[in-house]
Amino acid sequence: GDPESILLLEHLIRPPDAPGLLLLVGHRTEELDTNPILQALTALEGDLGAEQAFGLVEVGPLPPEEARELAVHMLGQGDRALDRAESIAGESGGIPMFVAELVRHARRQVATTGRDAAALTVALDDAIRARTAELDAPGAAVLETIALDGQPLPTRVALQAVQVPADRPRIMATLRVGRFVRLWDAGDEEVVECYHDRVREAVVEGLSEGVIRERCAQLARSLVDYATAAGRLDSDAERIMQ
Repeated sequence: GDPESILLLEHLIRPPDAPGLLLLVGHRTEELDTNPILQALTALEGDLGAEQAFGLVEVGPLPPEEARELAVHMLGQGDRALDRAESIAGESGGIPMFVAELVRHARRQVATTGRDAAALTVALDDAIRARTAELDAPGAAVLETIALDGQPLPTRVALQAVQVPADRPRIMATLRVGRFVRLWDAGDEEVVECYHDRVREAVVEGLSEGVIRERCAQLARSLVDYATAAGRLDSDAERIMQ
């Protein structure tokens, strides 16, 4: 969405001729304080709350039995999938994205080892790292940089840090579609961070000390260049020193 869309929505739903409308908006809890579109929707709720019905539904992790059912459905192996689905449900923490990640990893293991799925162990960190290993070198370097920073980072800082070549849009699209990272507009620039803490942790824990030192040095130089250009080197000093 964009601010213009909120203005249009406000015009549409104001009495006396407001049409019937069901609007579903999905967002992360932490975005309420930073996303301008969500802030505008919250303000709109305050203005029209007595005249229009607004509701908030918190969507948490799936209960264990539902996570298990999802894993069984995705595995598609009938009774043979039950034991594996139980372990996948537990390892996923009830997060559907991770159920899918673990199912893909289990299938990959069966295909590469020829062993029955029930005889294999599945760990989420291994599943995530198996997919990161499929990234090309520039994509992996960008993801490692973002993971090591551990907080929202201007996309151009991450790309500059590892001197990504001209195919920057392809690299960021690959990371976004693969749910390695999420991107959004923060004011006048795009920022990026790991899609989930478990993704960040799995990536960082799989790095050697040498790669960590190299990526941190690259990131520090890129942050210095960015802060200097923005005229806020002093205020960003603490982050750079981290």
